[in-house]
Amino acid sequence: MNGLNKDMINMIVMFFIFLVIISIIKILSLKFCLKYFLYRISFKIMIDRILLFLLALEYLLFGLWGHYDPVGMSNIVGFTFNEITSYSEFRAQYAFFTACGILSFVAIFKIEFRVITYFILALLNGSFIVGRSIGILLDGQPDQLLWTIFFVDLLVFLICSWRYKALKGS
Repeated sequence: MNGLNKDMINMIVMFFIFLVIISIIKILSLKFCLKYFLYRISFKIMIDRILLFLLALEYLLFGLWGHYDPVGMSNIVGFTFNEITSYSEFRAQYAFFTACGILSFVAIFKIEFRVITYFILALLNGSFIVGRSIGILLDGQPDQLLWTIFFVDLLVFLICSWRYKALKGS
């Protein structure tokens, strides 16, 4: 029961941290954001902004959560820590997720970052798909959690590849 309470507390703390960050952004740049998002927007630009916002939200939330509470996050994804090196490796991976979230957020406002952002995220999720596919072949039938993670990675890979090709060609 203590683990459940700690996980719930950590999730609530991360949610409030996220709300504070969003509130600060809204306060500092509400007028700019409204002008930037609502005026002079084509359909393609709106698609990119929505996708990049969702990607930024996903990677920032999971990345920061992995730094703040690696044990809680590892329980969600089925990792166990048996050495100090495990913590370091886990935090290193989640630092990359945080960086991807920041890059996605910046790419919302800086068009020149969009192509590289989609490329990096497609490469990341594509490598996850390859690794998970090899794991399924070698380790056997995965559980529901792994299938869910696999299909989310596949969806993000397909979306980022589509947007990368569309932007690279234009």
